[in-house]
Amino acid sequence: MERLEPTRQLALKIWWAFIWRAVIIAVLGGFAVGVVFGALSVAIRVDPQALNGVSGLLGLGIGAVVSIEVMFRILKKKFNGFEIALLTTDEE
Repeated sequence: MERLEPTRQLALKIWWAFIWRAVIIAVLGGFAVGVVFGALSVAIRVDPQALNGVSGLLGLGIGAVVSIEVMFRILKKKFNGFEIALLTTDEE
């Protein structure tokens, strides 16, 4: 196994693999939560503006969970010609 030095081209490939997945999944998740919160606010007759704080925090949580899951999958992905490896160091 040959160790590759990081390049901007490799960084771009890894970044792109991460960002498009994270954005699409986060947008779809946010849309689903928005629909549920909208339906809930109509069903219980609450002003949708009253749920802004809660929905904002929920959106932040969804974004964090999505980002972590996407990063996990990127770390397991085999790219064209390379894969990302985590190596232990002797440092404590």
